[in-house]
Amino acid sequence: MKKILLFAALAAASLSMSAQYTIEKLWGTENVPAAADCRQGVGLNGKFYINDKTDNGEGQGSVLVYGENGLENQLFPGGLNCGINIDQAGHVIVSLATFPNAGSWLFDDETPMIRVIDPATGEVTDLPLGGGAPNGGRLDVLGRAYGNLLESGELYLPLLPANGGINRYFYEGGEVLGEDCYAPLQSPAANADNMTIINAVVDADGNDAIFYYQRGGMPYLYYWNGDNLEGEAINIPACDDGTIRCNQNGADFFAYNGKNFVVYPCGAANNAYYDGFAIYEIGAEVPFFWKSPTISAAANGFQANWLNAEVTEDGVLIYQYAPGKSMEVYKMSLPAEETPDVYILGEVNENSWAPNVGLKMTQGDGGQTYFADITCDGRNDGYNYFSFTTELAENNDQGGWDYIAPYRFGAVSDGDFLVTDEMIGIELALTYEGGQAYKIPAGNYTLMLDLTNMKLVINKVVETRTISGNVYDAEGNPLEGVTVTAMPLATEPEVMAMRAPGEGYTTTTDADGHYDLEVPADGEYSVTFEKEGYLNVTVPEIEAETVTLEADPNTAVSDVNAAKAVASVKYVNAAGQVSANAFNGVNIMVTTYTDGSKSAVKVVK
Repeated sequence: MKKILLFAALAAASLSMSAQYTIEKLWGTENVPAAADCRQGVGLNGKFYINDKTDNGEGQGSVLVYGENGLENQLFPGGLNCGINIDQAGHVIVSLATFPNAGSWLFDDETPMIRVIDPATGEVTDLPLGGGAPNGGRLDVLGRAYGNLLESGELYLPLLPANGGINRYFYEGGEVLGEDCYAPLQSPAANADNMTIINAVVDADGNDAIFYYQRGGMPYLYYWNGDNLEGEAINIPACDDGTIRCNQNGADFFAYNGKNFVVYPCGAANNAYYDGFAIYEIGAEVPFFWKSPTISAAANGFQANWLNAEVTEDGVLIYQYAPGKSMEVYKMSLPAEETPDVYILGEVNENSWAPNVGLKMTQGDGGQTYFADITCDGRNDGYNYFSFTTELAENNDQGGWDYIAPYRFGAVSDGDFLVTDEMIGIELALTYEGGQAYKIPAGNYTLMLDLTNMKLVINKVVETRTISGNVYDAEGNPLEGVTVTAMPLATEPEVMAMRAPGEGYTTTTDADGHYDLEVPADGEYSVTFEKEGYLNVTVPEIEAETVTLEADPNTAVSDVNAAKAVASVKYVNAAGQVSANAFNGVNIMVTTYTDGSKSAVKVVK
């Protein structure tokens, strides 16, 4: 489906948001399962996972996986309860209790009560709950587990009937540590019900915390203090249009851009179960974003509007599952960084010094980087002057200079900054605080400006030419893979601009022994030819068109030409017999090579 940017309206829903963040609806669908058996859902990696508690005939429910185009997968075995959520490692967790029987929650070291599913592989692991204070009432939903339940993690469940505590279940290596379960008291106390969720979260300072949200009260944010939880309620004000937080489940806490947020259901009446939601920065006067509801009651009267947040590298995904109504995915992110225009003021490309005249630089891809090619004609005793601005004036009088003064920036210097040969190709600092003009010798240059880090790099544009030639071995065969290096015989800036002193320009010969080597047009060069197994050769550039390399006598034959290595030598006498004595009369010495060729010479006593 097409992505929609939310700025003023979304279909029939009204929106409000802060300019500090962008909210984008990625996709939404009303192709959802019936609400009665699919009462909780959770978003992960752009998809929804919903536990369908309908018995599939094998005493199990099903985990339904929904994407942008509807139902994608129904292969995961689920539970006969509504509860489904995730752990912080990205596993899907499902309750194996039987809805709505509170007595089906068993707290021992053997009975599987939590199913952990790897959504990538489909691998299923069932875990018991271990010890802890038994729940005396229904528990229909699950919150987000801490860590990785298959390696090292924790699961939190509310104590029922309401008593202001929780059960904390520890898992190590896929096993529950039942003896360590306990029920810490909370301060201030928060009453629980069968729809209470307890999410493991991380705040903007990187601290582990617990987000506690029950249908009938305010959300709480708790931190561990030894064996107890301590924290405070999060008081969420009404939206500017009067939309208020509803007593529904589905709220979540997340940290983004160094701040803490709550996403929660909202509507026109506190006890109405709508499909609206809002995002609130903790401590702000009002929520910065809200979507007004489109329905006046939840499907089948079910009291839920599930919302959860997933922080990604480039923003936050907000998932909303309104059972029996819709699924929607939103993305919250920082707005694109504003990138101002940058102009070069001064004597470049035939421009003159004027507050209303400037060469506009080309903006790079992403970030605040800018590029420009400039020509300096040396109009001031061989030099030109320039600086930068992000604004141009409309006139050329003194008022124009006053207008652009706050936007001008240049070199960090007490006066005009002389650009010397040593400064070509290195970062030069920029400043708005009394930035000075750059004084640069005549020539052609490329400028790269980094406005984020206030750095300037100046590179000299050098005309080039090509040295070409061919390399052969002693037998006239083309030599491939010869390293050809041209070294300048002088150190003038025009010659060395493309290399640091002592470095040359290098290429290699092709299968025909040919090379083309680009070098700065000015200056003279010596050219060196190198290949393993051959003697190096260095010649003046004028002698580099045709070069012959001699085999290195200190290199083994197999390294020079393995195909011509000697395989055997034998002597044949005048009678055609193989002789053991090369000097018994007149003999012929026959040499056989590894490539199959032979040579013969007469050996005379």
